[in-house]
Amino acid sequence: MRRALLALALAALLALAGCSSLTSQSDAPDTPEEPPVFRSVSVNNYDNQSHTVEVVVLHDGAVVHWATRRVAGKEENETLGTVVHSADVHPPEIENTTRRYTVLVRLDNRSSGERYHLPADQLSECYSVGAAIRDGELDGPIVHHWNDDLHDYCANPET
Repeated sequence: MRRALLALALAALLALAGCSSLTSQSDAPDTPEEPPVFRSVSVNNYDNQSHTVEVVVLHDGAVVHWATRRVAGKEENETLGTVVHSADVHPPEIENTTRRYTVLVRLDNRSSGERYHLPADQLSECYSVGAAIRDGELDGPIVHHWNDDLHDYCANPET
């Protein structure tokens, strides 16, 4: 019961945060013959300090998945250079599906966050949604386009 109330409260708060829209992607068809396949959500932390990230995925207004992750700050590595840490969310409820989702991301238990609703006509055939943390703020949405021909990431999607 408490989790449901928290989900409702977070959804209401994030709904007030406003919507972000995407510009058209050159590889996205105007009217896709088949709906795009959703893989995952990721949040990359480009700050030096760690952050707590909440990722809520909604389908038709209902919470499908809710995850809270602690993301370490970036660090310097002698061999690799700058290492940026991320929170990757691959829940089976959403991974490799063609349903339409709204993704809500909240940083450090703030009272508001970012809401990403991604129109199907602005996505490639196989995609992931992301955000970046820069200077203590969320930046996004970042849409990652996957080449299904190479790795079969989005084969046999569920509807």
